[in-house]
Amino acid sequence: MRWLGGLLAFTTPLWIYLGLSRFEPRPLLLAVAALLVGRMLLRARRPDARGLRQLAVVVAAAAAVFGVAWLWNDPVALLLLPTGMNLALGFGFARTLRSGRPLVETFARMQVDDLSPSEVRYCRRVTEVWVVFFAINAALSAMLAFGASREVWLLYTGLIAYLAVGVLFACEFSVRAWRFGRHEGTLVAPLYDAVFGLLGHRAPRGQGP
Repeated sequence: MRWLGGLLAFTTPLWIYLGLSRFEPRPLLLAVAALLVGRMLLRARRPDARGLRQLAVVVAAAAAVFGVAWLWNDPVALLLLPTGMNLALGFGFARTLRSGRPLVETFARMQVDDLSPSEVRYCRRVTEVWVVFFAINAALSAMLAFGASREVWLLYTGLIAYLAVGVLFACEFSVRAWRFGRHEGTLVAPLYDAVFGLLGHRAPRGQGP
């Protein structure tokens, strides 16, 4: 079922656009609220007391927001969903900077566990970059929700924003491969080796400036 949840999240702008072209905001808001609460309940299997309190706060906040939006019957509440998703992602990355291990470092250790001190510092900087990226993306999505046509909003939130994520990820992976040589064992390793060979560069394994 995870792939279904990912697909729904990925196509959120499209089905919001299509839904608003056929229905009033109220039934769509109820459907979105039901999906969000259902997904949170599924993810919170056997939570502890702290998890239950956090879940209750999230559900109450979502109920308040969707309740007000339902009374107003305003489509902007639905158009702001991508903004909320970006804010949630940015918060998720930022939270790991204050406590625990930066999220990018966690992802990097899934590939290799012996990260050098320079790699650890690099992962923290990249995590900060992602926080800024999601904040900017949220701001742009909100501006379009309030001041642009739905077609322009759909173009950005349903296509351009995802392309920007892909470009940032590709750039970051390329920089990491150049500095630390951590592309070994990946599907694109032959491509990077060929490019780096042409440029006369070979980054020491796990090291960098």
